[in-house]
Amino acid sequence: MNRWRTHYEPWFQAWLVLAPIVGYGSYCLMQMMWRRTWAVMNGIEQSAFTSPPPPEDMAEPQMFVVYGLVAAVVFTVFWAGMARLYVNHSPADPSTAPTDAPHTSGNAEAER
Repeated sequence: MNRWRTHYEPWFQAWLVLAPIVGYGSYCLMQMMWRRTWAVMNGIEQSAFTSPPPPEDMAEPQMFVVYGLVAAVVFTVFWAGMARLYVNHSPADPSTAPTDAPHTSGNAEAER
């Protein structure tokens, strides 16, 4: 349990912040794409920097929420894989990590 806390805790804390941002951001992107498509199909003039109004004659599809949730789950799988890869390839005890060696080009003649 101590290994988990010392190695995985920062990854878990970052995930707690990033997963909702990814999910909500994906939801917002789908919503904006739907609004812009609806505006273009109905001939509403719009700027590239302003959001078109939401359509009054139809409800927002519920699949946008599902898309946001799926994006958060895919991000979670990616994040867990990256955390595991990083922790498995980092030293168990940070104090025993090798120190950085000075940069050498590998050419002994050129360094003299």
